[in-house]
Amino acid sequence: PLSFAAGQFLFIRFNGDKVLSEWHPFTVSSSPQEIQLRLAVRASGDYTEYLRDHLASGARAVVEGGYGKLDYRTGGTEQIWIAGGIGVTPFLSWIRDMPPELDYRIDFFYTVRTQDEALFVSEIREAERLHRHFKVHLHESADKGRLTVDSIASKVEGDWANKSIYMCGSAPMLASFQKQLRRTGV
Repeated sequence: PLSFAAGQFLFIRFNGDKVLSEWHPFTVSSSPQEIQLRLAVRASGDYTEYLRDHLASGARAVVEGGYGKLDYRTGGTEQIWIAGGIGVTPFLSWIRDMPPELDYRIDFFYTVRTQDEALFVSEIREAERLHRHFKVHLHESADKGRLTVDSIASKVEGDWANKSIYMCGSAPMLASFQKQLRRTGV
């Protein structure tokens, strides 16, 4: 069994193909309690497009990990999670690993261009139904424009200074949010 914590990433390579035999990092989307290891990979570059087009069912993988310290359990009891596109993967791992009684108040903002790009929405909504302190905000930027700190603030109760904020998404999205958050004093 592979030892990892929810929210961590690993390195993986596949035997039998020169390109696929290169090590690449991917965030684990399964819970550490699951028997099967799950990854959600978006074809957005040379390697991941090649992976999508050439990885055969039953291919043998070599996996190393888990790595990283992205863990909501180290934060305060009031939290904001912000996921952009495939950046939902560490949050999926967290959601799949949530205890029955959640000791955190979490506002989860998941931003995608269109509803069609939103992955695992029914599972995320089911977690919202099961956990009264877990609130999901799906943001479709094609209809509503980019997600901003101001739009998040209009939906979240309480002072930002008392909240732990976790983000995962594209580098431009993260840079934009960091800049916006600093302007508000976070």
